[in-house]
Amino acid sequence: MAKLSITASCFVSSLCLLAGCAANTGVYPSLAQRPVERTNPAAVPSAATRAPNPALFGPPTVVPEQIAAILTAAREADATFQNKLAEQRPVIDAGRSAPAGSEKWVLAQEAYSAVDSARGGIATALADLDRLHQESVASGDRNRQAQVESAIGQLQALDQGERALLAQLLPAA
Repeated sequence: MAKLSITASCFVSSLCLLAGCAANTGVYPSLAQRPVERTNPAAVPSAATRAPNPALFGPPTVVPEQIAAILTAAREADATFQNKLAEQRPVIDAGRSAPAGSEKWVLAQEAYSAVDSARGGIATALADLDRLHQESVASGDRNRQAQVESAIGQLQALDQGERALLAQLLPAA
């Protein structure tokens, strides 16, 4: 019986606390029509009189200068990769035959990661060319599409060359 009264008193106490939470403590906004809702829809400019959205008229024109700039940036990124590789190669070579977890092995892993990170410029350039390719395809301009595809081929060759150099640095399994 005492157990029942404790349960009942806990229940009553909980109800009293919840009742305090339900009190109206503020003024709520009116649901009446707001001034902006009272405006005349005929006064709002129609779609025909609004300024045209340039994004609706197709992608911007791809110009050869954009492609040339991307290729130049990619070649500079490749040069940075080659310099980083030459700088880090002795450390990587020293750690290739070292036992896993040793100091030379850890340094070689860090050096390899630094060289691999230097490949980011080629990946960025390929992404830029991919975007230009999509725009060329969407516009239907076959000439520009061919120009972008040629540039993509050049950068893919650079990318494959960098990947091959990195693969040579991995220890023989």
